[in-house]
Amino acid sequence: IEQHLNVEITKWGEAVLNSKDCRFVFKREVMADVGIFIAKKRYVLHVVDDEGFSCDKYKYTGVEIVRTTLPAALKPCIKQIVETMMETKNLQLTNEMFLDTYDKFKSLPVEDIAFVMGAKEYDKYADQCDGFTFVKGMPIHIKSSYIYNQLLDKYQLCDKYESIGSGDKIRYFYVMQPNRFGIPTLAYKYYYPEEFKKDFTPDVEKMFEKIVYSIVERFYDAVSWKLKKPGMQTQTDLFELLGV
Repeated sequence: IEQHLNVEITKWGEAVLNSKDCRFVFKREVMADVGIFIAKKRYVLHVVDDEGFSCDKYKYTGVEIVRTTLPAALKPCIKQIVETMMETKNLQLTNEMFLDTYDKFKSLPVEDIAFVMGAKEYDKYADQCDGFTFVKGMPIHIKSSYIYNQLLDKYQLCDKYESIGSGDKIRYFYVMQPNRFGIPTLAYKYYYPEEFKKDFTPDVEKMFEKIVYSIVERFYDAVSWKLKKPGMQTQTDLFELLGV
């Protein structure tokens, strides 16, 4: 097909465009037996042939799974859910993989579930803040970084931990409510300070919802499946077991 198209497109260029040097070229990239398309240029394919070579692999394009903001420890877990979904086309088996990922997620340290971002333009927003009063429109990762710097001062840890500045790479997470200062999120630079752990606990349920659930739900929606949150799935399974 590729060869036929390239012969014919050259003829078309000469006849229609009066071109003596037609440079339209068709090239087949991959052949896939199954794929899920979230939106334009956002999809996952199970590739069986890559430019003429047989293979058995998955190609992720434009989806959150391959973005740098997603914690590296969670990427394999989310990929397992998506690939189970594509391989089996079975809702129950995919749900089981989803719940297994939920159980693993709850056991991970904060370093493995925090979002990864760059604190670009930190100074622009931080200079307009006063204590724990934030400027309107402050991005969540910048606000989290600013809170971290404020807490270093509150806990008198400025000599022990390096503060966050513009351009630094940070990790941030949602914090359980209520907490000592009523903060919604918190960032850190290299390691989450031990001194903060007793006062600020990661909101694991919210982090799971923001990271894993939100991504997987988009794949479920693409194939007209309904994804229930872990607690709701357990409740539904119990009712079905009892025949209610």
